[in-house]
Amino acid sequence: NGSIVSTWGGQTAHGTPTYFANQTPGGGPAVQFNGGGDRMGDDVSLPASAAGDWILVAVIKPNNIGTYHNLADDNPQTLPMLWIDPGFNYELNFGNGTGAKRAGTGTGGWDIVIADSRLNQLFVNSTTPNATGGGAASYTATKIFDFFSRNGGQTYQGMVAELRIYNNRADFGGDFAGLYNQMYAKWMVQIDADGDGVADATDNCPAVPNASQTN
Repeated sequence: NGSIVSTWGGQTAHGTPTYFANQTPGGGPAVQFNGGGDRMGDDVSLPASAAGDWILVAVIKPNNIGTYHNLADDNPQTLPMLWIDPGFNYELNFGNGTGAKRAGTGTGGWDIVIADSRLNQLFVNSTTPNATGGGAASYTATKIFDFFSRNGGQTYQGMVAELRIYNNRADFGGDFAGLYNQMYAKWMVQIDADGDGVADATDNCPAVPNASQTN
């Protein structure tokens, strides 16, 4: 609790993101980003798949700061990107098309967000897409991305329990509903694993946040 995180998913931390136990509705841990210098995931190389897929899955509790803060952005600061806008909506802009936008409505401020770049679709606390943009453009070459910032600007503020990035929907079988349900069961549902009659953090709290850069 309150420990400074130095590395996460193979990336070196910037600033002082901190680890806290028992944060999600299911009693799981999370890492807190306070903006400013707090960020992780600079210059991450993501190869394009044959289908041009780029899938991001996040279990997060953002702060409402009334301005943009980024979850993902390609390093040259052009599209695609996934950010939280000044109106506190998740917004996905991929290629040069119209963005898909959806507000979070998760329990206790916690949202499960799945972004599908190829179709420019967002799943926000839903097993099916509830926001679709236009003009999505897949990419055919490796791109460099930053996560939780935009080259050190527009840095994310809030909590993050898990981040997954898939280069191809085939990596998880293409079952978006199954992927969402997995995240919901893992982070949102209290489990009495030790059989003591009380669902608490010791039942389903791993030692470290389950965060990965690529799959």
